[in-house]
Amino acid sequence: MDVRELLKIDSLAEDFTALSIDKEKAKQFLQQEDTPPALLLRSLEALLGGESLNYEPESIEIELANAQCPVSDSTWDKLLAAQTLMYNEPFYWEYGAFHNTILAFTNEPVIPSAVQVVTPCELAEGILAAEILRKVYHKLILDFDYEPQSYTATILKQEGYVICPPVLEFAQEALDLAINKEAKELQLKVKEKLKEGKFTDDGSEESIQLALYAAPYLHVRECVERWRRLL
Repeated sequence: MDVRELLKIDSLAEDFTALSIDKEKAKQFLQQEDTPPALLLRSLEALLGGESLNYEPESIEIELANAQCPVSDSTWDKLLAAQTLMYNEPFYWEYGAFHNTILAFTNEPVIPSAVQVVTPCELAEGILAAEILRKVYHKLILDFDYEPQSYTATILKQEGYVICPPVLEFAQEALDLAINKEAKELQLKVKEKLKEGKFTDDGSEESIQLALYAAPYLHVRECVERWRRLL
């Protein structure tokens, strides 16, 4: 079963869409560090009105101050990244937009002048958060182009992966091009273990790969459970 079906992502997006948010609840969501991007935008609408989604950042900042709703730096980065993703789609094809959105959606500081590395778990979390946001606002979920694929494959290779984990499968072709012959031979063994459903912890290369493969799924499962508790 696809991980999105397993985690009931469509159902969660529908619940986020239907959730009734008054001004006090909106302030709570906007001032919580772990509020997912989709609920941040819904809260902004509830507090400042639907037209606020079209405001420039300066206007949003002023209106939030007038509403006595200060937000943290990480929430501010997440809010602006969510607003951008709702109306624009470079996230799906441009490295910088993809990278900065993942950082913002996982509560990491966005520092354009710094070299910032994200983990496979953060990639999976940020991508699912982006998908939920796009679903809530009835936007298409697009396929990732070359730059996000290559960037994701580079991170996975650096972390020792030979096969892309759930949510990050879109980078498999790029990862295949990046790994050597020995890694590809290991990849075949891991694929066979996955097909058989055999997960062992015997210290072998295959078991290490299976643990790597499972980590992003376990992380996003925890994220989804946390987001559901906000309902």
